[in-house]
Amino acid sequence: NVYALIYSQDIDLKIVLKGTNTLAGVDMYQEGIIIKNGSLTFADSDEENVTGSLKLTTCYPVICLYNGSLSVENVNLTVINTQSPTGYDPGDAIFVNGNILISNSDVTAISGDSDGDDIPEEGATFGILTMGSISVTNSIVSATGYYGGMWANSLSVTNSIVTAAGNFGALFVGDSYPEECLVPTLNGEFTVTAGDDAASATEADASADATYANKYVKIEPVKYD
Repeated sequence: NVYALIYSQDIDLKIVLKGTNTLAGVDMYQEGIIIKNGSLTFADSDEENVTGSLKLTTCYPVICLYNGSLSVENVNLTVINTQSPTGYDPGDAIFVNGNILISNSDVTAISGDSDGDDIPEEGATFGILTMGSISVTNSIVSATGYYGGMWANSLSVTNSIVTAAGNFGALFVGDSYPEECLVPTLNGEFTVTAGDDAASATEADASADATYANKYVKIEPVKYD
C-alpha cells in the first residue's frame, strides 16, 4: 500500500548525489521519498568538481519522514509538490517528524506548484514542516506554500539566506498555527526584509515578532562594504 518512488522502513537511508539528478512521479497519486522509523541524509559524492544535485517532483508529501531526522549536506536539493489542489490535499513539500539539519547546501521547497510557475495554488500547505527544529548553516534555503513557508518548533540560522512565503504567514511555530509566528535564532548580524511579497518587502526590525508573521520574509547576513 505504498506508492512512493523510494520507500524505506526501520533503517537510516543515505542518498549520495553525483552530478545532476531528477526524480519525478508519473501521476497525481505518486509520492516521493517515504521513510518510516529512520533518518534520511542527502550528501555529495565528492568524486567530481560538480556539486551533486537532485530535483524531486511528485505529489502529496514529496519527502516524508514519519519518525526520523533529515540531513542535507553539501548538495543542491529542489523539492516540488505538483498536486493540483482540486479535490485533493497536496500535503507538504518536506514533512519531517524530527529535526532538519541543512549545511553547505541550496534547498528549495515548494508545495502545490501544479503549473510550474513556482507559485503554490490554493490548497497547498507548507514548503517545510517539521515537528522538531530546523538548523541552517552556510546555506540558501527557500520554502514556499499556499498556507505558510515553514512550520517548526525552532529555527536557527548561521551565515545563511533563508526565505519563506505563504498567504497566511511565512514562519509558524509548531502547535500554535495560526496564532503565533516563529521567531528564529539568528547567529550573527542579519538583515530581515518582510512584507506581502518579495516585490513589496522592506527592511524590518529583526527582533520584532510581527516581522515573521508577514506573508514574505527574507533573512540574510549583513553585507559589509
